[in-house]
Amino acid sequence: MRKLSLLIALCGCDDLFNLEPIAVVDGAVDPPLDAGFDPARECPAEYALELFAGSRYRTTEVFTQAWNASDDCRDDKPGLTHLAVAATRDELDVLVATLVAKGVDRWWIGAVQPAAVTAPIDGWLWMTGEPVSAALWDLPLEPNDGQGTETDHEEQFAIIQYDRPGLIDIAGNAVTLRGLCECDGRPMATGAASAVDQARL
Repeated sequence: MRKLSLLIALCGCDDLFNLEPIAVVDGAVDPPLDAGFDPARECPAEYALELFAGSRYRTTEVFTQAWNASDDCRDDKPGLTHLAVAATRDELDVLVATLVAKGVDRWWIGAVQPAAVTAPIDGWLWMTGEPVSAALWDLPLEPNDGQGTETDHEEQFAIIQYDRPGLIDIAGNAVTLRGLCECDGRPMATGAASAVDQARL
């Protein structure tokens, strides 16, 4: 089961509560926080889909490009929401099964590859900063960066699709899809945010 943490932002209250600042670097909180995040209380009301303990989900309203879907999710409640992540094959299987149950073909999911990486399988990050396991891809077909022939490395976002067992890499502006947003109390990592911003340029 995923480790959960809650980042509490108290602006201008340090003197009153005698709090030390909390540093967040690529999704890791220093010092570590406890697992007291309560999605029922702290997630926005539209995050009504319950798939795992400690998280709630919603889909974006409109069909859009990858970076816009990422922005929509992150902006719901900054520090708590982002495009959905799947740390394990079991979690990914549940997300794909949810597509089938809802009659949806494909969703943007929260995996991104920094522009400087040149090999299709390397460097992928979840929006919360963890590396994407190679075992989560629809191997041996994906990731292929455009059938493995791209030299400009354009396929830097990932989707899940109802009839495919793993992640699929795709260009962020290639299609317009809905995003699958997750509220789990974890902020979007700076490395992932930077990769999203580089891809939109």
